[in-house]
Amino acid sequence: GQTLGDVFFDSRFTGIQIQCEDGATLNSVSLIDGAGGTQWTGYGGKRLPTAGGYSTQYNFSVSGMAIPIGKGWSLKVVTTTA
Repeated sequence: GQTLGDVFFDSRFTGIQIQCEDGATLNSVSLIDGAGGTQWTGYGGKRLPTAGGYSTQYNFSVSGMAIPIGKGWSLKVVTTTA
């Protein structure tokens, strides 16, 4: 029942890597603030060897960020299974 903001309050979101099940597509990853507003959104895809894939391990990978996490923030991941 805890949110990202409950666990990582006053920390920095520096990056994330997500691996979905085989054949699934990661549509989007969003950071949602405590008031329900979207603070950041990234878009993923499929893993290799599928067309459009960029990695054999991850559907989504981002680093080098420094977004401050507030109370009540959450991470929303939207996927489509095969």
